[in-house]
Order: sequence, then C-alpha cells, then structure tokens
Amino acid sequence: TAEHYGLTVRTVAADMRDLSVFEGLSFDIVDQPYSINFVPDCRDVFGEVARLLRPGGRYRVVIANPLGMSVRQSDWNGDGYLIQGAYIDGARISYADQDWVYDRNTGGDIPKPVEYRQSLSRVINGLIECGFGIEHFAETVDLHPDTAAEPGSWDRYVAFVPPWFSILAR
Repeated sequence: TAEHYGLTVRTVAADMRDLSVFEGLSFDIVDQPYSINFVPDCRDVFGEVARLLRPGGRYRVVIANPLGMSVRQSDWNGDGYLIQGAYIDGARISYADQDWVYDRNTGGDIPKPVEYRQSLSRVINGLIECGFGIEHFAETVDLHPDTAAEPGSWDRYVAFVPPWFSILAR
C-alpha cells in the first residue's frame, strides 16, 4: 500500500516504554492497537507518546477491560460469568489465550501470554497527568454480541463482557 501511494515506511524495533530512538514532537498521530497491557505500567508509555506528539496530535490506545481480564469465555457457570481473581491494579495475569486467538490444531504449544491489569483510574489519570485530553471513549464495537449464542462461545461472552476499550486523546 505504501508503495502504491508513493510513501516511504520505516520500521523500528523498540520498547514502547523507551522511544528515545525518535525525536520529540515527531508525530501527528500515534495509533496503539492492543498492546498496552503487556507492560507493567501504562503511564511509562503515555509519557513517551506525549513527548512524541506534536501540539494537537492525536493518540488512540486500545486497552483490555480491566474487569474483563478476570473473566474468560469458558467461565460460564449456567447463570453468568464467574470473576476469577481480585481487581488489583498492576496485577500480573497469565492464562491460556481464548479459543478464538489461534487454531490449537495447527501444532506446537504457544506459551501463555503475560499481561498486566491497567485499572481504569490508572489509564484515565495517567493520560491526564501526561497532558492528554480525552476526546472519545468506547467499548470495542467490532464484535458480534449474541445473548442467545452457545454458553462458552465468543459471541455470547462479548455480550456480557466487553473485552477492550478504545480511547482517543489529544
């Protein structure tokens, strides 16, 4: 696509908590798909993004629903979804990926991911403390919630527990 439109794309491998490879005020837009939950404290990333955005720049970040991190699609007990574990900010969470993430029949074991709970207060206040103003907040809407779907299925699960939130900040 970049070649089609005559654009040059440069890729850089870096830790999102240390983006010193980039000069400050280098970007108009930073779009961060689901990844912030792989660092212990989202505020470290927010500070780096704030340093990189030009005045008026926009930042879109997708986070895990912090309560939803304690509920898996397989936790249906016949009446509802059971919450597993306390709601602790910064908690290290590791469990097998949901069934929809990859085909388990393709062979090979994939290690359990390690994620960290980012409470809503940590996320919202972290953005504010870094100088961001929140323009929009939404539960992820590209899902297919269906309360009549089979218990334990992804479509039923997302009808009860929105798994992600999307935040647009400037």
